[in-house]
Amino acid sequence: TTHTERNNVGMPWGTESKMVTSTLIDGAAVATTPCGRFEGCAVIESRHEVDVGNRVEHPDRERILGYTRGKQLSWFAPGVGLVRVRHEHDNGLATDLLLRRYSIEGGSGLLPLHIDNRWEYASTDEATGTVYEDFVRVAAKVGATWAVVFTTRATATSAA
Repeated sequence: TTHTERNNVGMPWGTESKMVTSTLIDGAAVATTPCGRFEGCAVIESRHEVDVGNRVEHPDRERILGYTRGKQLSWFAPGVGLVRVRHEHDNGLATDLLLRRYSIEGGSGLLPLHIDNRWEYASTDEATGTVYEDFVRVAAKVGATWAVVFTTRATATSAA
């Protein structure tokens, strides 16, 4: 199977339905990441139920659903923001997104919004070994609306 075939390039793509339910499960948790230990974190548990279409549109549907569906725990530290995400995929794998670096120029609370606040995260796909780096920056504010830029860089491991 080629990379193109695995990712259904050229196939119709669309989410028929998506449901996310979220609940605050802890208001004083501790999260440890490569850039430190954060206390007093709020933890949000979310359940993702996504349908990516029928088998004709997506021959790789079950593999995709295995990653997109599942339970997600998100830790938010006061004055810092999102510090950790653990996604327990329905395919039995888990992904931990951990804060590596951050720069807070201003703002407060569990998601401090201020122009040029930045966060960098890293995670590894258990199945492929691919390393993902996520870069987040608050870019602008227009009225009451904030513009946040997300960039992801994936580095695939070479097959031995």
